[in-house]
Amino acid sequence: MTASRLPFQRSEFLSFPNRGKLLSIGFADWALKKGVLVTELDVEGLPVIVLNTHIHANYLGKWYKENKLAKVQSDQVQYLAEQAKAQSDDALVIICGDFNFPRDTFLYDELRQVSGFTDPLMNDPRPTYRPVSFLASKWSVTLDFIFFRKPTKIDMAINADILPIENTKARNGRTKFLTDHCALNITAAWR
Repeated sequence: MTASRLPFQRSEFLSFPNRGKLLSIGFADWALKKGVLVTELDVEGLPVIVLNTHIHANYLGKWYKENKLAKVQSDQVQYLAEQAKAQSDDALVIICGDFNFPRDTFLYDELRQVSGFTDPLMNDPRPTYRPVSFLASKWSVTLDFIFFRKPTKIDMAINADILPIENTKARNGRTKFLTDHCALNITAAWR
């Protein structure tokens, strides 16, 4: 979901061409028809285009190129990167969402290389995914990302941060976290 205080100038949902297989461990992802939500806003005369995604999960956590789920993810990364590159050079373009793979995978490198976009949190070691108690701690990793491409001919400063979503008034640990993911915040400033 993409929410905004400003009205959308354009909004469309693009389903991933490769949704995996119906009869597979990724059935839930197939059934959800995941893809890319493209929204465009006008911010003080500057087009801002957000591509929000939720890439299929790799349930076994095996991110090598020959893995069947990683191949589906790779096809989705390629599709997302191509859609992002196709957006206007005069716009601030942001790719964000739950990517379901960590930074130290070929999929992350593939997205950066194909899109040419920048990850402002690339060197931030904090996890964005906090697994529920019954999952192994190896899953406390970064699975959510923000990438951006600045518009041509505009000098712009970009900052980003990872924000935990917590109920600070919760009485027990089970209700403290409202989601198993953190929020990602990006701030752009220009004249």
